[in-house]
Amino acid sequence: MRLILNNYSSQKGYESVEDNIRDKTEIARRSLGVYYTWCVAIQYKDRQGILNWVDENNLRDILSKQELNFITANPPPKQQIINFSWHCERLLILLWCLNLVDAIPAADKQCNTSIFQMLLPPLTEKVFQIF
Repeated sequence: MRLILNNYSSQKGYESVEDNIRDKTEIARRSLGVYYTWCVAIQYKDRQGILNWVDENNLRDILSKQELNFITANPPPKQQIINFSWHCERLLILLWCLNLVDAIPAADKQCNTSIFQMLLPPLTEKVFQIF
């Protein structure tokens, strides 16, 4: 299965990454990268503020190449906005891995994104305290 996923990912232009077990800090950092990219997708007007915050906190490394390209595009293509808006599903899985979400909704159910506001920090210097 790993070869199929990595092959598919490389064909679609995604980064190919070896399967590794990640510690909670890495998962928390990835969660933030996905979260802030998703925030830009659903509320594009705050793009520069999010990027400034990421830079001020030296957190560019939490963003994948695709996420950084999306956040820095001015404006990003409409299809990218749509695609990144679906990253809420990815974020929910990461939060579940951190034991911050008790259950994942069925695949045919919509993700309740209000939970992100309750669980994830706003754009502040105290970003990693809940992790």
